Amino acid sequence: MSLTGAKIIHVFMFNLKPGVTEELKEQIFAAGRRITEIAGVLGVDIGPNIGDNPAYKYTGIFYHTSAQTREVYRTHPIHREFGDKWLRPNLENMVFINMEVKY
Repeated sequence: MSLTGAKIIHVFMFNLKPGVTEELKEQIFAAGRRITEIAGVLGVDIGPNIGDNPAYKYTGIFYHTSAQTREVYRTHPIHREFGDKWLRPNLENMVFINMEVKY
């Protein structure tokens, strides 16, 4: 994945509800990776955090070409499906940031 041109990153850290199976986790991550099908999304990283006992067990990072493409992504059906069908029903808690990248 080439991130050349990424201007906005959306980072979210989250925990899933107890009892979410490994199979369901993989389905959630796969649904998150579909975000790359949205124009202006350069890449997605999503999966378990590494390290000793992190406060949030999972992280997702979406790389956007601009603030405008991030706005398109927010209402796109693929993003809506990820949130409404896969993530939110299984979510225990989450924090997120959006950041402009200058490099």
